[in-house]
Amino acid sequence: MVLALLVIAGAMFCPCGAHGQDNAALSRNVHESKAAGDVQQAVTLSREIEQSDTKDVEWANNARVMAGLILETDGKTEMLAYLTVSFEEAASMEGDVGAQRMKQLSSACYDKWENDAISVALANLDFQYNGPTENYITRMRGMMMGSGQHDEALQFIEDNKGNLDTQFIVNAKFSVVERMAPSEKIRPMAVEFAMTTESPVRAAIALRFILPSDDVSLCAGATAQQIVNGYKFDMRRKTGQVGNVQLLALANQLVRGGNARPLRVSPESLAMSDKLTESPLAEFLVPLLRGDHRTAFEYAFDRAKHAEQDDEYVQWINAAVGAIRCMDQCYNGRALEFVQYINGKTDVNPMDETSRIRDADMATEMEDTPQIDETKPKNEDVPGDDAGGVLQLLQ
Repeated sequence: MVLALLVIAGAMFCPCGAHGQDNAALSRNVHESKAAGDVQQAVTLSREIEQSDTKDVEWANNARVMAGLILETDGKTEMLAYLTVSFEEAASMEGDVGAQRMKQLSSACYDKWENDAISVALANLDFQYNGPTENYITRMRGMMMGSGQHDEALQFIEDNKGNLDTQFIVNAKFSVVERMAPSEKIRPMAVEFAMTTESPVRAAIALRFILPSDDVSLCAGATAQQIVNGYKFDMRRKTGQVGNVQLLALANQLVRGGNARPLRVSPESLAMSDKLTESPLAEFLVPLLRGDHRTAFEYAFDRAKHAEQDDEYVQWINAAVGAIRCMDQCYNGRALEFVQYINGKTDVNPMDETSRIRDADMATEMEDTPQIDETKPKNEDVPGDDAGGVLQLLQ
C-alpha cells in the first residue's frame, strides 16, 4: 500500500507533458519531427515544452526552436509577438536557466535577417533586454553599409561597443573600413587591425589603408587594379597628370613582370614593421614590410603545410601568393605558377631552390629604365583582380 502511494506521488510530480514525456524527450521528438518534415507535429511538441511547469535547460533552449517554427508556419510578425512576451518572462527569471533562456531568445532575433522593418524591430527588442551584443552590432552595421552609410556604421560601432570583446570591435570597424577609400581618418583603425588580427590575408588588405601608393607591400593584399588606381590618384594630386609614362610602366610591371620593379619599400613600411614586432603575425608581416619577401613567403608556406584546418590552410597559401607578388611585383608569372602548383596542375614549384638563386641574380641586375609597352596590358590571369581583363589606366 505504501509502495503504491509512492508511485502515485511520483506520477504527480513527474515533469511530463501531455504526451507523458519530460522536456528532454519532447525536445528530441521535436527535432525528429522537423527532420521528417512534419512541421505541425514539431510545433505541437514545442508548444508542449513551452507550457511545461518544469523550467529546465531543455525548456530554455526551446525558445529559439519555438521562434523558428513560428517563423516557418506563421511568419515574422507572429515570431516578433512570441519573442516580445518571452523576453519579458525571461527577464523576470533568475539563475542559469533564465540566463540560458535569454541567450536563446537573443539568438532567435537574428535567425532570419532580411534588412526589413521587422528585423530591425527584433534587433531593437534584443537590445532592450541585453544591450549591444555582437549579433546586434553585426546586423545593424551590415544594414548601414548596405545603404552606403559607412561613416554612420563606424560611429554606430563606437557608440555601442560597451564591454564587448576588443578584438570583435576592431574587426567590426575594419569590416567597414575595407569598403572605404583610404584616408587619414580611417588609417588608425587599419593600423590597429593589422596589429591585432590573426588573419594574414586581412592584415595584408589593411596595408592598403596604411602605406603610400607606391609601396611594394601593397601587392600582398590589394588587387593590381587597386594599386594602379591608388598610384594614379596620388600622381594626379601631386602633378595634375593622369596616364603618364610612370603609370603605364607600373601597369605593365604588375601584369607582365620584369626587372623594372617601380614599387619600393617605403619609410612608412619600415616604420609599420617596427610596430608589428609583437603582433600575432609578426613573423610574416615584419619581413614582408621590410622587403624580405622570400622569408615572408617561406614562413607563410610553412604555416600552410602545418595548418590543421582547411580555412587556415587557404589563408596561409593566399599569404604566400601575396609574398610572391611582392617579390616579383607581378600578379602573373610565379604567383600564378605557384597557384597552379598548389592546385596540382603542375609538379614544378616555381619557388624552389633554383628560384632562390634567380632571385639573388635579379636583385643585382635590376634595370634602371622601365621597358614601356604602349598597349594596354592584358590582365586575364590575375587571380582576384577586378579589372575585367584589362587594367584601366584612365577612369
